[in-house]
Amino acid sequence: MRNQASFPQVHHGAAFWRFQWPLRTLIASMTVLVFAALDLGQFCFDRAAIIHNGEWWRLITGHLVHSTTSHLFWDVITFAAASAYLESKQPGLVIPAWLLGMVSVNLLLLSSLSDLSYYCGLSGMLFTPLTLTVIIYQRGTKGLIGWPPMLVCSTKLAWELHQTQTLLVNTDWQAYPESHAAGVIGGLFVYLCIRLKKAPHT
Repeated sequence: MRNQASFPQVHHGAAFWRFQWPLRTLIASMTVLVFAALDLGQFCFDRAAIIHNGEWWRLITGHLVHSTTSHLFWDVITFAAASAYLESKQPGLVIPAWLLGMVSVNLLLLSSLSDLSYYCGLSGMLFTPLTLTVIIYQRGTKGLIGWPPMLVCSTKLAWELHQTQTLLVNTDWQAYPESHAAGVIGGLFVYLCIRLKKAPHT
């Protein structure tokens, strides 16, 4: 008779549960999908409503609502992919990256550099975790294979800023690729802070 003790016990689904799910990213992405069902006009960034009526929550919800299905789809896909990678590599950075992305875009929208009255979508703030993601990937990958994501993102941003329109997304709202640049600045700021913190003190 075969010794049953010599065979390891199989736990069905154990590998599934051992996988480190990016819970922060999943929760944030689901939150954005919930906001897709809400009234755009009540939650978008509205400069006059924020400044004159004190509707400060629009500084947060304006990044969560979207103008079209295409706008929502591409923003959520890119946000989820970049944030999940960042969460897997540097879990402590993902929420600060989101918050700084929002702050960077909001500062631009409220400044004299912007003449937009209305704004919505994740695309600006998601460039903060996306910037960190491509930097971490490039620095952690040997050889030329580490450079394509950074080159693709840089080329896309440069083209959008030059053409004053966005790739892939179809929306009736005015394109504002400057918000993407603000998100990149947020990502570079986080990365610079990390480098300065790790630099040896003399």
